[in-house]
Amino acid sequence: MKARIVPRKEIVLLYRHNEAENGEKLIDLFTQMKLEYRLVEEKDLSKTTGELAGYRAETQIQEQPENCPQTPAMALGGLSGSRLDHLLTEMNRAKIDIPVKMVITQHNEGWKFADLISEVQKEHELFLSMERLQKTVELLKDTQDPAAKELIQKARAALDRMKGREENQPDAEELDGIGEEIAAYLQK
Repeated sequence: MKARIVPRKEIVLLYRHNEAENGEKLIDLFTQMKLEYRLVEEKDLSKTTGELAGYRAETQIQEQPENCPQTPAMALGGLSGSRLDHLLTEMNRAKIDIPVKMVITQHNEGWKFADLISEVQKEHELFLSMERLQKTVELLKDTQDPAAKELIQKARAALDRMKGREENQPDAEELDGIGEEIAAYLQK
């Protein structure tokens, strides 16, 4: 007998969406798509993502996080691949830019919503730093200068550590610092 996986209800959790570029258009988009949503306020940030989505029972009230995330965020739960693709396509078409987007999973539904936003934002910043550094390294790829080659080696070593274990990975500050060193070299 095969196990039957019960699909979760579709829901979007929105935090500070009105502060995002064209974020005010989201509610109309959700209405058109018949997509349930919940507006998350700062007082809700100590609840788990699963509680806010209605996937878990409410637990006792917890302390508010010391540092509330300041960035607009959106957590998507229960959307099939095609529904998710459609939503993201329509958001692009309407030029809606929510900086932190995440999918609610069994792994992260137990996280406090504030912690989940902060973690995803940190990962996003790291990814952007990695992309910037890769583009900066490309500017030096044909150089024969030993100082430039040393900077390239330093950058590639840090980028290679991105593929490794989490405790060895560079953070955004390290990657940006190397990028600044290369930018300073280029300005000589």
